[in-house]
Amino acid sequence: MMFLVHANFAAETIEGDLGKEDYSYYFVLRSYVPVLQALGTVVELRDPHTEADVWHSQCAARGEYCVLLAFSPPHRIPMGLRCPVVPVFAWEYDSIPDESWRHDRETDWSRILALHGRAITHSEFAVSSVRGSIRADFPIVSIPAPVWDRYTCAAARDPLQEPGAARKLVVQGAVLDSRVDDLRADDAELLRACAPREQELTLDGVVYTAIFCPMDGRKNWEDLVTAFCWAFRDKADCTLVLKLVHHDREEAIAEVLLAMRRLPRCLARILVVHAFLDDEQYGQLVRGSDFIVNSSLGEGQCLPLMEFMSAGVPAIAPGHTAMLDYLDDTCGFVVRAFPEWCNWPQDLREMLRTRRHRPEWESLMSAYVASRELRLLDPPAYWRMSQQARGRQRRHCSQDVARAKLLHFFRAHARSLQDADHQPQLPGASGAVVGEHFPARSGLVGTFLRDKLRRLLFSLRESALLRGANLRADPRASGLSDMVRSGWCNAAAGELFGGFAVGVDDTVLDVGCGDGLAVTFCAQQGAHVDFCDIDPDKIRALGRHLDERGLTRHAGHVVRGDRLPFADASMSRVIATEVLEHVDDPRALLMELVRVGKPGAKYLISVPDAACETFQMPFASAAYFAPPNHVRIIEPAELEALVVDCGLVVESRGQWGFYWFMWMSFYWAAQGQAAGDVPTLDQIKPPYHPLLESWSETWTRFLELPGAQAMHRSFNELMPKSRVIVARRA
Repeated sequence: MMFLVHANFAAETIEGDLGKEDYSYYFVLRSYVPVLQALGTVVELRDPHTEADVWHSQCAARGEYCVLLAFSPPHRIPMGLRCPVVPVFAWEYDSIPDESWRHDRETDWSRILALHGRAITHSEFAVSSVRGSIRADFPIVSIPAPVWDRYTCAAARDPLQEPGAARKLVVQGAVLDSRVDDLRADDAELLRACAPREQELTLDGVVYTAIFCPMDGRKNWEDLVTAFCWAFRDKADCTLVLKLVHHDREEAIAEVLLAMRRLPRCLARILVVHAFLDDEQYGQLVRGSDFIVNSSLGEGQCLPLMEFMSAGVPAIAPGHTAMLDYLDDTCGFVVRAFPEWCNWPQDLREMLRTRRHRPEWESLMSAYVASRELRLLDPPAYWRMSQQARGRQRRHCSQDVARAKLLHFFRAHARSLQDADHQPQLPGASGAVVGEHFPARSGLVGTFLRDKLRRLLFSLRESALLRGANLRADPRASGLSDMVRSGWCNAAAGELFGGFAVGVDDTVLDVGCGDGLAVTFCAQQGAHVDFCDIDPDKIRALGRHLDERGLTRHAGHVVRGDRLPFADASMSRVIATEVLEHVDDPRALLMELVRVGKPGAKYLISVPDAACETFQMPFASAAYFAPPNHVRIIEPAELEALVVDCGLVVESRGQWGFYWFMWMSFYWAAQGQAAGDVPTLDQIKPPYHPLLESWSETWTRFLELPGAQAMHRSFNELMPKSRVIVARRA
């Protein structure tokens, strides 16, 4: 097994790269290497664009598994390689970029990750963020950097050490000490005083350490410093070590000094250290610290916290993002935090698309006070917390844990990685091909693939395939089976669609009920169902159908116009599947649906996929895109914006219906304009063309094959018939 690894920073230059954007990926890569070496051969690449495919070809020739682990944000991951690539990245916001800006497709992380088809991240929070933006079962796993083994022994602390005892730290760098230097003095004077040199520092009292880049606003370090100064303004037995991580010494120190001038004077000591610490020096800092402190707005994993806690240093940190995986009040002091809207950090438009988590300043200050009391007044309790921190990190980020997760991950995805002839590349100005072996959202289907399918359909009109086939199947039965496999009508879970459960206490409204499949399912769950349509014959037929099955809690309504005959806040479940594309004013209809929903009501909304609709335009009859049929094509982003603007909260997204996309494509190929006035799926009746029955039989047989389910999901992502949103009224 061959593991190629790459990060955008190297050992020879990392000292000068500290604090630069994404520099920490180098350290994550280094922590992974020993674990990967236990599973196979590891080769670190300088230039994956020129080296990866060479290694991949050599491995393929001898039948060896080969994969590139790219330690980088998704928009900087190599594309267009034959070698399979697994992105390894950190993330701390509650959604990933799922749109592009400035005509740059690489800004859309959801596109890139969907193309690669799998990923590794470092927290369950990030897993949830990715799946919420792509799909609920997207193959991504949390494997934190395995740092425990290195720090639990090398930086182990003496449990018999007296509280406040002096400890030594040797550094080769710049140091400012509030006991010696006036941190409010002129910058130039202070910078001359702290010229880099080797010096031995004495750490005493209760020592708090924070490690951060002062130029990174996400670290929110000013709160960390101000809360310390206020908590210990009259306590001389506390020390705060600010270990700065930045390649430019003067810029980093000047940024900290600017904040210091705004602080009240306090007796507590502040040490500002700008130096590259080797392993021994870093171990001294860990052993010399009583608490590791963090006040960030979000963390992808936070290596300093994990490293210090692995050595038994309790933490003071907010309970959000990655810290949720390994921090509680048994191993540290959890600072309260609250969400606030913000932009993705790489979004130059600064659009408020996601959320970060701001720590409460008062909670942080209280944590300082409580931690000092614990360290000085109750040493046994402090050492119990220390041992809990070490044990928690062993379960979180030891090499054994990472090895087991990696082994499971690569075993689960070995077939798809080995079968991939090439990696995808994003369509550029030339309309490049989308990766054919990787899951993709419908918006990724490039001009090459669409043209290929269109040529196939045009040729089918003249093909012998249209003159008959031996395979026969009922397309409706095959479609129903496909629908269930795609997540619909899950009777065991009581869900009409994933995340949309229906029960006996629900009042359900289905607008544009069609043939009544959703209505029947909801009635079978015991709910009361009101269903609406403009066709009185459909309403009567559906009512009889329900009565014949002993389902009596229902009422049918013929509705014309925007106003629904229901009271405000009267429905707990609202269904509008394949409706909005038929109406002149989708917003007005959706606002009416919001009006009748109770607080907390769930909404199930779907529309035909825009790419699917666009694809059919050259073949479909004129009636298909004319009133009262599909009068508009709704893009996925447009649908979600509409849902949110009307006051709903999106809970999940989905797509399905590749079977029906192909079935309708074959229908147009066979019938063309002869389809006449029966252009929509629910109006197409038997007898079916032999080609359609043949396709249905082929699809049914395909679904019976081992491993077909994973490919089925990929087909649904490649070109779905419908886009689905599950939302909630706030």
